[in-house]
Amino acid sequence: MVVGSRIARALKGAGSGYWMVLPALLAILAIVAYPLAFATYYSFRRVLPGLPSEFIGLENYSMMLDDPDFAEALKTTLVFTAASGASPFWPVLVSRSSSPSHSSGEEHWRRPRSCPGSFRP
Repeated sequence: MVVGSRIARALKGAGSGYWMVLPALLAILAIVAYPLAFATYYSFRRVLPGLPSEFIGLENYSMMLDDPDFAEALKTTLVFTAASGASPFWPVLVSRSSSPSHSSGEEHWRRPRSCPGSFRP
């Protein structure tokens, strides 16, 4: 019963929410922070199978910036990201430019245009 009363007393305190969130934070650290730190550590080293790794500093990054395939991949990624970010707004932009306004301007802006039921006949 001693353990149960300690837990009950701890949960009654104002800081008990932090203890409840702690397992989720530890899981996030294990899933995100550790691999990110590990990858960053290895990005500054030359790692070859069967050989000890050696520190090379920013050499991996300079080789990456000189690679034409990296420039093409970066361009493709930026275009895809911009298109994906703007895609939710395309129906609104198309409907605003292609349909004449049948109502007052203020109501026209308040009505969601991306919803199929919001168009007037």
